[in-house]
Amino acid sequence: MLPRLRRVLPNTTWATEVTTCREENLGSSNGNAGQVFRTAQVPVLPGQVLEVREPELPTLAEREDLERLDGPDGLRVILDAAGQPEEIWVRWRAVADFYESGPRDRHYTLDALNGEIRFGDGRYGMIPPVSQNNLRITYRSGGGTAGNRAAGTIVQLKSTVPFVDGVTQHESAGGGTERESIEQVSERGPRWLRHRNRSVTAQDLEDLAFEADRNVARARAVVPTFHPHNLWLDPKDPNPAKLDEHEAVNAGRIGVIVVPRSEASRPTPSLSLLRRVQSYVATRCPVSADLWVAGPEWVEVTVSATVVPASLDVAEILSTGVAAALDCFLHPLTGGPDRQGWTFGRRPHRSDLYAVIEGIKGVDHVRTLTVTSEPQIVPKGSEDQQLRDEQLRIAIRNYLNQPLMQTFGKLPDRGVQRWLHRSLVYAGQHDIRLSLERT
Repeated sequence: MLPRLRRVLPNTTWATEVTTCREENLGSSNGNAGQVFRTAQVPVLPGQVLEVREPELPTLAEREDLERLDGPDGLRVILDAAGQPEEIWVRWRAVADFYESGPRDRHYTLDALNGEIRFGDGRYGMIPPVSQNNLRITYRSGGGTAGNRAAGTIVQLKSTVPFVDGVTQHESAGGGTERESIEQVSERGPRWLRHRNRSVTAQDLEDLAFEADRNVARARAVVPTFHPHNLWLDPKDPNPAKLDEHEAVNAGRIGVIVVPRSEASRPTPSLSLLRRVQSYVATRCPVSADLWVAGPEWVEVTVSATVVPASLDVAEILSTGVAAALDCFLHPLTGGPDRQGWTFGRRPHRSDLYAVIEGIKGVDHVRTLTVTSEPQIVPKGSEDQQLRDEQLRIAIRNYLNQPLMQTFGKLPDRGVQRWLHRSLVYAGQHDIRLSLERT
């Protein structure tokens, strides 16, 4: 799918709901093993820089390692008036644990949720040298759902910026989530043990998409599917059908469909969310993989029903209540028979919709009910591409609106299958009519 340009907004920049704490004083090292310090703000977001003031320059080999790992910022020397070192600030590196740390490794561990920083014991990880106020850290803190603000609600500068008179927020801010619960950690742990931070299977792709951003509510991997026997090519007997089979497989190209957490009837991922997932998953894929990340295809489900109320007292509000119940039932993330959302490619049955309406208080019965499923495909590109898109839309529409018994045991063609495999349903504009005549 080619992107569409909606508008051009000059003088814009990315904004993040965080606070930057620069060179915060953590305290003083007393030379004891396993010293613990805490940051003033929590949680600590990735990208922190911790520096320790040391009494003398590191060795030549250590300076070369600092230069290799952190560049020129790994060692900062402040000179006095005579040109002699007055302060020597050395950057230390965060590690997951001290199991592989040696006595001269400038390592520390960080618990990002509570801001706890722990140093080594001299055997596993170096102890910071004894001095007053010789530990400082620069970090960012913030995040959470408080930063998810609707368009037009951020209009005030908190601090003056040269040549900037005011700010305007044209797009909604999203992506903020609360900290991970114990239940979520318990669910994620076994998945991590399976994929080990590498994408090998389709399930790995989906698991890594969830880990990339906690704002991802649903993920579906799209990988090549084929029968190996159909891909065999006989050089002495070239078969055009086999060549088509080869092209259809699209070997090496894999994708992930992501759906964000949202109460909108059609949750659509933002470009920033797609980029974050793409970047996170791509670094964990094989080098030969060609990865793409996109939002789902959509099928609009519209219900037309004639409902007989149980009494005249509820007739006025019944049509609105029925439409609202159908909207909840057809929500892609929170709807469905079990209220866990709809799986990709599944469509609601008429019997499900009958049960939803007749389960509403005040409904006597449903006299008539029709369901229309409309694939949301907008033809674009060249004339040939637009023609193919329109043909695909018609083929999918015809398949979706056939009676269930006519499609039972019959598979649609490959193009329709591929599109439905990536699709979710959502609620359209329902037509609910009341009938006071009972038969």
